[in-house]
Amino acid sequence: MDKLDIVIVPLANAFAVLPAAMVRQILPHAPLIPSEDKANYILGSIIVQNDKLDVVDLGLLLEGQPLETDDEKLIWFAPLQKQASSFGFILRSVGLPQFMVCRADDFIDKAPGDHPLIARYIQVRGLNNPDEYPVFIIDLVNLEKEIAR
Repeated sequence: MDKLDIVIVPLANAFAVLPAAMVRQILPHAPLIPSEDKANYILGSIIVQNDKLDVVDLGLLLEGQPLETDDEKLIWFAPLQKQASSFGFILRSVGLPQFMVCRADDFIDKAPGDHPLIARYIQVRGLNNPDEYPVFIIDLVNLEKEIAR
């Protein structure tokens, strides 16, 4: 059976699931450049290798305010479209992300997404989630469209 490498990004009170192959680098916390006229879950931007990248906190899709933490990481993701002029985006993580190798039957479908950036709610076998926080798959096409605005 085929396997899928995923990264599970811990948010304030949820987990986001993305393909691990998209991860470029895990960065320490950095001061943000304020962004205007962006969605509330785009916290600002940072400069990475001379490129300005938006910092996204997907936890704000479920919660109203960003969680303050000393263990914040910034995860640089490559763009979905390789030919895109974008250099990707940064997701704010509350702690280190977890990399896993899963089979298709390790994903248990829970519900459709209730936000344009949430494709599906799922459970992932083997994920340490004692508080039973929501786990969701990001709609990467919609996320990249929103960032490009």
